[in-house]
Amino acid sequence: MTRVFRILAVLSVLLLASRFGSAETITFAGLANNMQPIVLDSAGPLNFYEFYIFGQLDQNEMVIPGTEYIYGGDYPFEPAPYPYSLPYSIFTPEFYSTSGAAFTLNSMEIGLDPSVEFYGYRNGVLVHQGNTADINADGLLTLNWSNIDAVVFPDVVGEGIGLNIDNITINEAVVPEPSSLVLLGSGVAGLLALARRRLRA
Repeated sequence: MTRVFRILAVLSVLLLASRFGSAETITFAGLANNMQPIVLDSAGPLNFYEFYIFGQLDQNEMVIPGTEYIYGGDYPFEPAPYPYSLPYSIFTPEFYSTSGAAFTLNSMEIGLDPSVEFYGYRNGVLVHQGNTADINADGLLTLNWSNIDAVVFPDVVGEGIGLNIDNITINEAVVPEPSSLVLLGSGVAGLLALARRRLRA
């Protein structure tokens, strides 16, 4: 019986581990316009609202490859905002899950203004909050915020500040296929049946 429960415990851990895929780093290389910032609609599994892509310029005013980043600031908005009502200005920079599924925000690189409060939401409910001042010496902000579907930066609006972000690392939630759940359920049922037989014997 103890062995059966051990197997069930292992299966449960494997199922929980399978809910999240491997880490993915979202970069913005090659997306910048050489003359002006351009609107960013989406990148990887995320939608971006009130974020624009730009990069460091050389002496000829051309974007240097590999220096691209996203800039959160007060620009006319074009992409659709987060589909939940939040108590912030419509000009608030935010990025959110394209599919609506939860993800874990592991880290992101912060530049320009390293003192901006921001928030993690799930279905319109506040889950996490942080400040970009917590970056390390290399500009990396480690968060490991789990079970969110949006990250919102309301402090950028109306404060005369900007925010540069690059290399956003996330783990996107993976929804198990029905066939996988059926297979797991069948295995658990078989183990329970085996345990009952051994108890009766």
